[in-house]
Amino acid sequence: MIDQMPDDFEILQGKGFVMLSAPHGVEHTRAGRVKPAEVQTSDLARDLHRSLHCPVIIKTKSNDDDPNYDEHSPYRDALVDYVKKNDARVVFDLHQLSSEREAAFILGTADGKNLRDDITLSTLCRKDLGIGAVLVDEVFKASGPNTVAASTAKRADVSCIQIEINSKYLCKDFPEYAYDRIRDALEECITSLNSNFADHVYD
Repeated sequence: MIDQMPDDFEILQGKGFVMLSAPHGVEHTRAGRVKPAEVQTSDLARDLHRSLHCPVIIKTKSNDDDPNYDEHSPYRDALVDYVKKNDARVVFDLHQLSSEREAAFILGTADGKNLRDDITLSTLCRKDLGIGAVLVDEVFKASGPNTVAASTAKRADVSCIQIEINSKYLCKDFPEYAYDRIRDALEECITSLNSNFADHVYD
């Protein structure tokens, strides 16, 4: 079932303990500067929703805003509201790194402040996201109070990790393109976390 949110984002309702966020799937405006869409993050979130039926929130229209920066954000409010009313324990906030960066993936946890459990980060690092070594809290820490990760972790009291994926692995124009491997690795991570949290809940 899809809830079409008013104006500029939508929530794809689902099940399980992991929710996905793609706030930059369309152009966004930060401090007056228009920044390009990270289209593949929306594609990835939708694909994982189709395969796992995990809940997802996706920005669908630019309102000259940035949910990962603005002091007030209806997108973040809706995400927090959904998490509080459902079974989510973890939010993966998906972003794209510039193809010019050397890192394949950067996981932002605000030096652990955005984590509420001991397994989410280790699960992502163990799976290696299907490509190579994963950096944690380098360059993009997701520590700003208005980031999706920091805001959601604090307000909903759940683990929230900002996942930065190098665009050269998501875009077909690059020889390093490995979209399917990344999708499959995230699918394994989500499945593993759902199983772990379910075991904990029903022990």
